[in-house]
Amino acid sequence: ERLEIVGDENIWGYRNKMEDSFGEGDGGITLSFFERGKKVRRCIEACELANSEINRVAKLILELINKHKITMRSLKAMILRSNLKNEVIAALFIKDKLEFADFPELDKNFVGFKLFYSTHKSPASVPTALLYGVGQDCLTEELLGAKLKYGIFSFFQINIPVFEMALADIGKFLDKNKSVVDFYSGVGSISLPLYNMYKGAVLVDSCEEAIGFARENARDLSLTLPSAEGREIETTCMPAERVTELIESDKILIVDPPRAGLHDKVIERILEQKPARVIYLSCNLSTQARDIKLLSEVYKVVFTKLYNFFPRTPHVEGLAVLEGH
Repeated sequence: ERLEIVGDENIWGYRNKMEDSFGEGDGGITLSFFERGKKVRRCIEACELANSEINRVAKLILELINKHKITMRSLKAMILRSNLKNEVIAALFIKDKLEFADFPELDKNFVGFKLFYSTHKSPASVPTALLYGVGQDCLTEELLGAKLKYGIFSFFQINIPVFEMALADIGKFLDKNKSVVDFYSGVGSISLPLYNMYKGAVLVDSCEEAIGFARENARDLSLTLPSAEGREIETTCMPAERVTELIESDKILIVDPPRAGLHDKVIERILEQKPARVIYLSCNLSTQARDIKLLSEVYKVVFTKLYNFFPRTPHVEGLAVLEGH
């Protein structure tokens, strides 16, 4: 059976997050990307897949870097995020505790900036110490009418219009009489916009910033008020494999794991408890297929669809809904 692939007409400027590295060009430091799987850097002026305001703000920060003659030795990376209102927050990560006489000026769309010292012991953009911060530390995006906050380090979907298509499909498989367990929840971008389609939910994520915003988002939506059955929405900051006891036979399980797919302990608990329905959104079809094969002794796939979250790249997201035989 041929899988349906859906998307929208917007194939440029759709990315709301970029992580840029740096390179050396004729005019000084430039933005760059690493070639996939290699240490080779390719210098760029801008990324045509990114929101135009992300590209503009990146250039402002690049001007600061060249003005203060910050060397490649000190630079690590820069993360920029935007929303559909074209507001941008940015973070610059450097490997030395440098002092600056001035910083990029915020404006109508450039609403928040942070400068982090990030230890040289890790190649990743980890925030070892905050050296400077100004403006907002988060953005707000509206998904199916629900306003959600997220920060620099919180997982949030890249292509909002296409993600809303996936949310609409997920909503068809929820049940107002059943509670939901939302693993790898981020700030609640799947379960919170669909809050009127289930009985209650537990959101689980290992990122402290993300689960903090999930808690705040649920509160803003008035979903954490005590009720006869307890709290409508609960949040847990923990790796999914350490709280598998939350997976129960009478719950609907939603999973949106990283590219590595589901942890073995999560698979084991699903097979043991046999929740009636598993809703699996994935950014890596190969690990999703592997996990579905492992679950196939108990489950059958009743719905599949592909979403073109990343136009002009080889990547797509896949949604599979599994039900017991």
